[in-house]
Amino acid sequence: MTLIELKNWFVQMLNQKYPRREIDFYFNQLMEHFTTFDSIDLALRPNQIIPKKNLTFLKEATIELLEFRPLQYISGETVFLERTFKVNKHVMIPRPETEELVQWIQADYQSSKNIRVMDMGTGSGCIAISLSLENPTWNISGCDIHKDIIKIARQNAKDLNANTNFFYFDIIQYTPTQKDFKVNVIVSNPPYVTHGEKKEMLPNVLNWEPHSALFVSNDNPLIFYRKIATYGLQNLKPNGKLYFEINPKFHREIKDLLNNFNYTDIVFKKDTFDRIRMVRATKEQIDSEGA
Repeated sequence: MTLIELKNWFVQMLNQKYPRREIDFYFNQLMEHFTTFDSIDLALRPNQIIPKKNLTFLKEATIELLEFRPLQYISGETVFLERTFKVNKHVMIPRPETEELVQWIQADYQSSKNIRVMDMGTGSGCIAISLSLENPTWNISGCDIHKDIIKIARQNAKDLNANTNFFYFDIIQYTPTQKDFKVNVIVSNPPYVTHGEKKEMLPNVLNWEPHSALFVSNDNPLIFYRKIATYGLQNLKPNGKLYFEINPKFHREIKDLLNNFNYTDIVFKKDTFDRIRMVRATKEQIDSEGA
């Protein structure tokens, strides 16, 4: 099969599922990932024969797209803040708004050295690794609840030469009697979509991304924020900060929660789509252990 024949077949297969611009994008991405050809080859050498082994991968990927499997899971990688991260079915695909969360921390601590950061619910490790690579003096750790998640985060750190530590930790089981090292920053993009919102989600998310990283119960949608805020009271240094990605529908409830935990300087931030998507809060300066 030639390049142009494959392109025509690809368009015909997907034109009932995706807009044409998206089809063209997917085709170019798959060609670059699974073959040595690109869009220039298609324009200049449309009759170039595609090797059989490449063709097999491309056709399998096309079938997966018909089932709305995300392109990132098909290729096994995604780009986050201009770096390539491995992803698989165990981790959520990083979103642009999470890039903005990282950039917010960067802006707040741009002149700081030797601070300690904890990324809770690290997933692919994109937050922790990005901060580590941009700030070599920082001590950054990430935690999550499944060994398969920790495995891919560690692989990403190795591939990107990041000095980032990842370990198992279940924040839901945390009690204030436990103590860890004191940190300057806790950042988290926890599950925050309620089960009642499933009907609003596209199949490429609902059918493929890990539900444990996405959903919380309708009855207790702020469970992770409450647990992490509790952890912060015990383990943030005085004047340390929490950074959360949030569900815009619950920003008022999150503000009340943080106020009830006596966090101060609570600031919400909108993403590029004008949605309230992030919040920052500060632990009071008087350390509770010394009070």
